[in-house]
Amino acid sequence: MSDGRGRAPGEKTGGRQKGTKNKATIDHENMISRVMGDLDRPLGKDVLAEVMVEFREVAKEQAEAARAGDKEAQQKRVYYQGTLETDKGELLVPSLRLARAGNAG
Repeated sequence: MSDGRGRAPGEKTGGRQKGTKNKATIDHENMISRVMGDLDRPLGKDVLAEVMVEFREVAKEQAEAARAGDKEAQQKRVYYQGTLETDKGELLVPSLRLARAGNAG
């Protein structure tokens, strides 16, 4: 601009100061710091591993009692086996379930 009015090319007139983080970055960093603060609790896979160990011990005790002739333990074992088989069937991917149904008929 030859008459001295207006901005020079590349002149910045507003907005954030150089080096200031935008709102999305600040929110992201706050979320990460909150999550990092919660890491003192056990991870889900660790909890599941503990439950599986306990479940195996209970299942072993039930199987031993059923073999020894305990009627209640035998009934529980049959019930649990049926429940586990039903659960396995429902966990199949729907496309696999359809494929199995198609092969059966």
